[in-house]
This record gives sequence, C-alpha cells and structure tokens, in this order.
Amino acid sequence: MFTNKRYAEAFELYTKAIELSNEQTENVHIFYANRAISLMEMSKYSEALDDSKKAIELNPTYVKAYIWKAEAERELLMNEQALETLKKGLEIEESNEQLTKLYEDSKKEFDDDHKIPETDPSKIIFNNLEKWL
Repeated sequence: MFTNKRYAEAFELYTKAIELSNEQTENVHIFYANRAISLMEMSKYSEALDDSKKAIELNPTYVKAYIWKAEAERELLMNEQALETLKKGLEIEESNEQLTKLYEDSKKEFDDDHKIPETDPSKIIFNNLEKWL
C-alpha cells in the first residue's frame, strides 16, 4: 500500500491490526511504526509522533520507530528533540545509515538555524511564528 501511495487505506488497516492486538502481541510495535509512516505521508505529524512514541515504548530497540519519531519532530519544528531521538537510535544501532544521515542532516539544519543573528528580520519573524505555533 505504501508503494501505491494508498496511505489512508494503510492507516485504516494498521489501525485495525492494532485494535485486534494487545501490547503483548509479537509485532504490534511494527503496526504502530507503520501507521506512523501513513500518518506522516498524510501530513498528520502530531499523530505520527504519538504512534512512533508508542512503538518505542513497546519495543525500545526498534530503530525504525526512532527514525519516524525524529521525522515527525522535525516536521513539528522540534529540532532539538529530533536530534535527541536520533542520538538514542544511534546508541542502539550506531551503524544504521538512515539514522546517521538523518542525524547529520538534522544537525546541519539545527546549526544553520542558530547561525542567523537574532536581530535578522527573518529570524525575528521565524521566532515569533515558532512561539505562536
């Protein structure tokens, strides 16, 4: 369903799988992580963040959930939290290329954001917008 971009349908099916499972079901954490992907693709970042957190709660070693959590945090302008999430994922699997690349990209973006002087008009607008959100 992901390859066909049928994200709403995937969301519904993963929701059904979660409803039919319980927290002790072997792969329920994967259902939450995959539903988070569907939510991300539908631009529902807060809900994707919640599902990613649940996947991590159910299986703290499932690094893909850290990737989706960090992606949702980035979309929600929670860049510092995204970096922390990625660090935790890398502590589990330091050789994960996707985690490493996302961490490097996030770190660069975070550093670039902090290079702009606080008195720059675009920075003032962004900071006000960020407070408003």
